[in-house]
Amino acid sequence: MMNRKATEELEHEHRIIQQVVGGMAVIVEKLKSGVEVDHSVFTDLSQFLQTFGDTCHHGKEEEHLFKLLEKKGVPVSGCPLAVLVHEHEKGRKLLADLKLDIELYRRLPSDGREGLIETLRKLVELYPSHIWKEDYLLIPRQRGPSIRRPSVLSRHQMVVSLLTSCCD
Repeated sequence: MMNRKATEELEHEHRIIQQVVGGMAVIVEKLKSGVEVDHSVFTDLSQFLQTFGDTCHHGKEEEHLFKLLEKKGVPVSGCPLAVLVHEHEKGRKLLADLKLDIELYRRLPSDGREGLIETLRKLVELYPSHIWKEDYLLIPRQRGPSIRRPSVLSRHQMVVSLLTSCCD
């Protein structure tokens, strides 16, 4: 591991998670087209998301970054912290659902396929917008003003994200 700041390490972890989520999207399409995928792929995926994504990565955010931002005056009950904590909880529920879906798919692939597709699809939808909020709304609050400026598309995504996530 390179010598990185804590926020840089979190962003690096986001890139790893994004790569896995990209793979999940491909797997969803394969399942939708009728391709049989060995259940061990899903077990490994679930273990990665649980161990690296939730326990390790989200654990660091919740135990360190979120608490530091709270001390700096970022309200816990407002956007972005409350939204991000809610999304962590949503992700945990989806991971629990995924484990059940994997077990059904392992025993009866034809019966478990649709539930597995749906849960994976929800995870594929959750992670990119969640990571974007952390990278562009949360981490810059810790760093202060940033040289990295969002592109026009990123600014559009930020507005859409704020409107859809913070106002639920």
